[in-house]
Amino acid sequence: MPYSGFSRQLPILKTKSQRRQAHDPDFQYLTAQIELAETLKKETVISLNETKRKKEEAELDAKRLTIENTRRAAKGQEPLKTWREVEAENDEDKEDELADPSKKDKPEDEAFVKEAAEVLLDAFATQSPEETVAKRNTK
Repeated sequence: MPYSGFSRQLPILKTKSQRRQAHDPDFQYLTAQIELAETLKKETVISLNETKRKKEEAELDAKRLTIENTRRAAKGQEPLKTWREVEAENDEDKEDELADPSKKDKPEDEAFVKEAAEVLLDAFATQSPEETVAKRNTK
C-alpha cells in the first residue's frame, strides 16, 4: 500500500487543532497579541501632537492590558490594574532568566510547540491500521 500523506487526515487534524486552540488561554493570548501587532503594523501615521500621542499610547496599553487580563482570568490568576504591572512582571521574568536559564520559557511561549505535538499525536492516532503496517513494511 503506497504512502498517501496526510491529505485524508488533514480535515480531522485541523478541526481537532482549532478546537484545542479555542480553549487554550495561552494560544488565545498569542493569537490576540499577533492580531494587535498586525493592526499596529498597518498604521502608517503617527501623530506628532504630544497630547494625541499620549492618548494613543494609553489606548494601546489598555488593549494590551485587556489581552493580558483575559489570559489571566482564563488561568484563574488575579487581573492586573495597569499595563505597567505587566511590564514590571516581564522585567522580573527577564531577571529570573539571567539568574536561572531554566526559567526562560513561559507557558504562552510554548503554546505553538505543545499544539504541534498534539497535532502529531492526532495524526498518528487517526491513521488506519493498514497505513501504519504499510509504513513499517516499506522500511
